[in-house]
Amino acid sequence: MSTSRPPHETPDASWSQQMREVAAERAPSPEAVARVAERLDVLLAPATDLLQGGPTAPAGAVDRVAARLASPRPTPSYGPRIAALALLGAAAVGGVVWVSTALSSGSPVAVLDASGRLLSDGQVASHDDGEGTLAMEGDRLVADWVVGELALDPVAGLAVQVTTREVVVRGTEVGLLVHRDALGTRVEATDGDVTMTCGAAEPRAVVAGEASFCLPQTPSGLLGRARALGERGDTAAALEAVRAGLAAAPDDVVAAELLHVRATQELAAGRLPAAVEAAEEALLRGASPRADELRRLAARGWLVAGDCARALPHLEELAAPDAGERQHLDRCRAVVEE
Repeated sequence: MSTSRPPHETPDASWSQQMREVAAERAPSPEAVARVAERLDVLLAPATDLLQGGPTAPAGAVDRVAARLASPRPTPSYGPRIAALALLGAAAVGGVVWVSTALSSGSPVAVLDASGRLLSDGQVASHDDGEGTLAMEGDRLVADWVVGELALDPVAGLAVQVTTREVVVRGTEVGLLVHRDALGTRVEATDGDVTMTCGAAEPRAVVAGEASFCLPQTPSGLLGRARALGERGDTAAALEAVRAGLAAAPDDVVAAELLHVRATQELAAGRLPAAVEAAEEALLRGASPRADELRRLAARGWLVAGDCARALPHLEELAAPDAGERQHLDRCRAVVEE
């Protein structure tokens, strides 16, 4: 006779108790949750800076977004590239030129009349390719671009200005591709010539068919660049971004994060003494949510060097040492006390 339990029968008490015990063991401690929350605060600092400096939403924009979210969403169709701003007709149709962000719904975000006047401000937020805003200032179309790719086709007589955290681009009757990510902003002139200004540098020309690049200007922007380059395995470029970020007078939190990137990249390159030096410098800033990680790295370096006296303070400060670290701690205490 089969002893298997019918599919809907309640498991016995001992099995349920075991599951509750497993759940309790897997639940994170309040200290772990606090550490993660603190780390997220630091990781989101660049985005917070950007949001605080962003433009005010145009009148009625919130209502339009709410109405759109409440309406049924069509099935998205994906092309080879999503243009964040693409002219859909070279001539006016019914006196109106439509400009669209090519969102999954295909509905226009901004509408210009035949003379290039904006009839409705729009929030650009394609689902996976770009975010920013469009507005008209006099006879000029202004784009404040946050992230992703912005594609502009030329419109007769229309002046254009595109701004990101790194660059200001200006031109008239021009075609543009502007791509912004953690590495910085790339500007390509696809039709006509533009001028671009990176931070406080002198403006420079970009002629049709050419492209140019602007690096991040702020400590938090350079931190994002350093992390992105490190994730790509480009240690030399990541360390250069760290040096630039530290030279830009960051606060202690951003400085500690930059030094953390330096430590991990030096370690990846096999330069343990340099990694230990960066980790200890980050700890001196006293503001890193990665303190345990940095202490482990520093302790490891001094243990490899055979210097228990230098490793011991880091081992003693670990919040949750593992079995091996506790053994090193006991051994180094004994060595130092001799």
